[in-house]
Amino acid sequence: MTTNKIFSRPNRTINILTTCSGIGAPEMALRRLGLKSRILLACDYDKNCEKEYKLNYKPEHWVKNMYDVDAAPFKGQISLLVAGICCQTFSMAGNRTLTEEDGTGRGGLFLPMVKMINDGQPDVFIMENVKGMIMRKDGEPSAWESTIYPALLSTGYDIHYAILNAKDYGVPTDRPRLFVVGFREPRPDFEFPRPIQLTHCLEDYLDDEVPEEYKVNDTVSYLTPRECLRIMGFPEDFKISPEVSGDEIIHQCGNSIVVDVLMEIYKQFDITRYGK
Repeated sequence: MTTNKIFSRPNRTINILTTCSGIGAPEMALRRLGLKSRILLACDYDKNCEKEYKLNYKPEHWVKNMYDVDAAPFKGQISLLVAGICCQTFSMAGNRTLTEEDGTGRGGLFLPMVKMINDGQPDVFIMENVKGMIMRKDGEPSAWESTIYPALLSTGYDIHYAILNAKDYGVPTDRPRLFVVGFREPRPDFEFPRPIQLTHCLEDYLDDEVPEEYKVNDTVSYLTPRECLRIMGFPEDFKISPEVSGDEIIHQCGNSIVVDVLMEIYKQFDITRYGK
């Protein structure tokens, strides 16, 4: 592993396009790093995510269905594409293989992602998913081996992938995830960021006072929405819509990427090299 790097062009603007945008972890990572960004397009089918996202960011375009995203008009403009794929198909509880229905369903979201890469030609793309995507089940090739990795390679991008755990990047939560980084121009020097020392414990993210609805008893409580946001890397100034329930915020956090891990990846390949 290489040591983490600093930014060479910190005054440039990162043009970003995200799908399965959720509550905007890729965008928040840029904000926390103090970098300028322009959100060309964001996409999520969840109306509550849309409310949270638009309360905290200013996307120039919003699309509800990933299959409807047209990246071609942004060709030559996209610094970074972060394309999510629903993880349920690839979770340890899922079948971890692609079926015929996945051609147009959740598991098949890699298809519009590949189309976006081909049409939009981003400088860099990142994909994150559960580690089950690359794990075999019952001895059969994984969806990654059989379909997704070959499809990504067909784009001609320089593809790198690894399992990274949030607890190795400053966040006290055991959350291993597959991260895939692709470069339009080859980056043979790229390696994923080395682990950093964990200096915080879970208690550092918790409130002194817990609302009654989250208490199990006098000594045990569930995590509150704000506590979940902190753990996932969203700072205190992240706005919570009064139209979105606490349970929904917790659900959104569960579907998010850990912001701190993205920050380390951005630093490692120096995202400002691709600023406009």
